[in-house]
Amino acid sequence: MKRRLNYDFFMEFLDGSLAGILNMVHNDTTLIMELRGNKVVIYYRGGALFTITNTGKGYEIYHNPAYWLPEKKYEELVTDPSPEECVKNVALYKHQMDYYRSINPELEAQCLLQLVLENNILPGKSKTTGDYFILDIEYAYKEQGGLNLRFDAIGLNWPSTSSDRRKRIDMGITFFEMKYYDGAMKGKAGIQKHISDYRAFIETKAYFDMCRDMEGVFWQKYHLGLIPAYMMPTNLDDKDANIIIDENKVDLAFLFANRDPDSTIAKAELSAAVEKYGKERTQDIYVANASDIGYVLFRYKDNGKGQGKADRYIRIADYVNL
Repeated sequence: MKRRLNYDFFMEFLDGSLAGILNMVHNDTTLIMELRGNKVVIYYRGGALFTITNTGKGYEIYHNPAYWLPEKKYEELVTDPSPEECVKNVALYKHQMDYYRSINPELEAQCLLQLVLENNILPGKSKTTGDYFILDIEYAYKEQGGLNLRFDAIGLNWPSTSSDRRKRIDMGITFFEMKYYDGAMKGKAGIQKHISDYRAFIETKAYFDMCRDMEGVFWQKYHLGLIPAYMMPTNLDDKDANIIIDENKVDLAFLFANRDPDSTIAKAELSAAVEKYGKERTQDIYVANASDIGYVLFRYKDNGKGQGKADRYIRIADYVNL
């Protein structure tokens, strides 16, 4: 599924009738804006607060009334707000979502948005960045009668050392799959299914096309000011977001959030995957680490001047023996 916006739709956010919504996102670190090709989704607490669709003749804004609790609904809320109403009443829409989340928490979805916030946005305020920028979340791909897959996040693997940050070619891609507690470790959305999907997807032309699309997504997100952890844009002619992804530099990493370390489910599923594919064919599949306690994805450790970098991520064949 193509994620990059067409130029006219992109410019509506940058300098057009949707600029107020973009400014709203800039000024509220609880909101995440994701590109969806012909749509843009503004997420809050793991749910789509506003979906803005490019109709070809303009745009439509939609707010899902499923998030409304009848006894708590504000009169100002509508399903088709104007850009001005989105901005004016965003606190009310968010408050309605807060009520909904008190009953339907969907903790994994909320945790995923926190991952975007901590890696793409908040480090811009502290000057401490990790080794990834999140390009996309909830990436889905479906073939008629074939592959039907979904990855929680796609990360641009860009080590945070000053020497690496000067490079904008040969970038790597990591597919991230988040598991919250011990949920969805097995079955149709389980660990082995994700490994199977990953192995199959990276052999397709669709994966190659996705890499080119993600280069454009990074360029657009940068110019929209959605990755301040990298830097804020100056003008459309600057070269700071012109990256090139090497489609051969790809891996899969599981994010085990708040998992009980004494639980055996994850290790059992990873062991089964290693047994199925063999240790050599799982060298590009990892369990991710973050900063000591938090969400910023620090992967590499500098071994000292001229000594290169050590990888903090753990291959699944090694993880099962910890």
